[in-house]
Amino acid sequence: MLLQPKLQRIATRKFLPLVYQIISRLSTPPPNDTRATRFQSLLASIVVRLGKEYPHHSLCQLFALSATDTQAKSSAATRTSWLSSAYVSLVD
Repeated sequence: MLLQPKLQRIATRKFLPLVYQIISRLSTPPPNDTRATRFQSLLASIVVRLGKEYPHHSLCQLFALSATDTQAKSSAATRTSWLSSAYVSLVD
């Protein structure tokens, strides 16, 4: 991934105004396109950084996303299965 090293150099606080947009982008499943999947993995890494460094700004949206996910009964319920593993890494 070409952007991954560059994203690590950007201060996490720069992403704070974009928390709502980034997390809402993660709520939709990626198409079967490898570029879209890579993009969502980059967004997920940003969300993990935000959760570790600024939990008071990002965890509320993550909880809302996970609550919406658990209420869904169809295949949409599995669309953010990565969220639980990312949350576990935040808690640890």
